[in-house]
Amino acid sequence: MDVKKVLKSTKGRTLLLSALLVGAVPTMNVVLADLAATKYPAAETYKPTPVPDRVVLTWKGDTATTQAVTWRTDTSVVTPQAQIAIAEDGPAFKAKATTVNAESTSEVKGNQEYTAKFHTVNFKSLQPETKYLYRVGDGINWSGGLNLKQLLTRRSHSPLFTLATRRMTLKNTGPGLSAMPIPTFLKPTSSSMPAT
Repeated sequence: MDVKKVLKSTKGRTLLLSALLVGAVPTMNVVLADLAATKYPAAETYKPTPVPDRVVLTWKGDTATTQAVTWRTDTSVVTPQAQIAIAEDGPAFKAKATTVNAESTSEVKGNQEYTAKFHTVNFKSLQPETKYLYRVGDGINWSGGLNLKQLLTRRSHSPLFTLATRRMTLKNTGPGLSAMPIPTFLKPTSSSMPAT
């Protein structure tokens, strides 16, 4: 094949250019993918933000009528608080919720390049056998809605059975609006209740 003849004709140049492009496109895609994929630094992955994370139920006081909650934020949060209301279907949470300010906040500097704040609130005067919705935050940035149920109807030396479930919510809509049922295997039975 005479290359000079092929390059002189329009059809020849078009065919040659097409062949080059067809061969180059797959190679180019691989090169671009390698350039675009970068490992996200672990320090950034786990870095706290003003939006609460690592929400954990704990206890302080009478386990039949109280429930403490601890969560993490970055150091910009200055008004840590939680809201709680008896769970019911519908959008009434915001209107019925009681706001409780965090009773303790501590700053923790780990082995990463950031400092985190851990906050704790203690919900008091809860009713046994009652489902509650709660959320934690700073008044603007909130966790998703979470629910819990006080399961024991009397004080005892046995552990308190509490179920907390992360609720799927749309951004900025607040907590989930319906209480999840407690799975049967988690409900205490009369045989698991201690004698008084």
